[in-house]
Amino acid sequence: MWSFLLKQDIAVDFSYEKYIKLKSWYIREYKNLILIYLNKENSKKYLDRFIKKEGKRFLPKEIEVEAFVLYYYNLYKQIGTEIEKEIV
Repeated sequence: MWSFLLKQDIAVDFSYEKYIKLKSWYIREYKNLILIYLNKENSKKYLDRFIKKEGKRFLPKEIEVEAFVLYYYNLYKQIGTEIEKEIV
């Protein structure tokens, strides 16, 4: 099992079993999205399962994922426009 620690209490599991589970989830979700498009429904119907609108922006519904997104967005605002002067 390949796993590394992102935070003290969060570990990412790269085991084959988890890979198969994730693959199945992706296939199921793509099928759900395809059905929405085939039925000519608004894609918002699909997205509303995962995101919420706060003001002018969309954020994940899951609190942990929202914290992750906001952390990296703030990090991007701090260093995202910096250009590395030296190419190694």
